[in-house]
Amino acid sequence: MESGAGGPDDLVALGSARPATEARFDSTSCTTFDGRALAFVRPTGEGRITITVRSAGMADAQAVVTAQGV
Repeated sequence: MESGAGGPDDLVALGSARPATEARFDSTSCTTFDGRALAFVRPTGEGRITITVRSAGMADAQAVVTAQGV
């Protein structure tokens, strides 16, 4: 997962979405749980935020959100 590439945001936490884990949440990478991961992104200003997810052997996936009224 990649965030903060010029957008108005901070990657606050990233985790595997596993209900019970001892993994840290302050990393920019994680192992998925049943193919799922959970990310918390905090807007730091107004504008488009692009979140990119990468995995070896798979195509990148992106989500774009717009932060307003920050």
